[in-house]
Amino acid sequence: MVFKAMSDVGAAPHNVYSSKFVANEFDKKALDLTNDVRKHYKNRIARVTVHKGGSVRKALTFNAQTSNFDSWFVRTRLTKSSWSDLKTYEPLGSFSLSGFCSRHTHICQNYQISKEVVAIRPGCHEIYGWMFRGTYEHCGWEKAAINKVAYCDQQTICHFQNQGEFRVRGFLMTYYRNHSHKICPGLHAIANIANV
Repeated sequence: MVFKAMSDVGAAPHNVYSSKFVANEFDKKALDLTNDVRKHYKNRIARVTVHKGGSVRKALTFNAQTSNFDSWFVRTRLTKSSWSDLKTYEPLGSFSLSGFCSRHTHICQNYQISKEVVAIRPGCHEIYGWMFRGTYEHCGWEKAAINKVAYCDQQTICHFQNQGEFRVRGFLMTYYRNHSHKICPGLHAIANIANV
């Protein structure tokens, strides 16, 4: 495991992920696939998984050849998705590790995959997507998932406002298949979303 983002931890996961430093790398309990260790984890090697119950619910596979630490998590590198519409959906808004960032607070949602919103100040009822981390409190659907990773439990895009379509998960992990501990040609990043 390279990275695990925990729900109910105030520190922004993307800040830990994008840092040049490791986080809890030598804490063996942090490698456990439960959410008992209440801190983010990052080591030097690198797959993205959101777990709850140990069974895979959704999966994303990326071709990360010639990518860097952040650039592999984009739709153009997506090779396989459990969401049948994600690879071709238009108009796509955000597909980003950092997610939407407020111009005023500079706080980012992290792990956001969402539909494009044309409105300058969209209403809470106008937001659709596949994944987000609850960060802001002005929409009820996001406030209910504050500091948690949520994913669409349907086969296609979900309406963020319809909380029955989303599941909140205990943690998210990032892996890279690579024995040399560097991102290099031939590397594939895998994002699994599961239940613990």
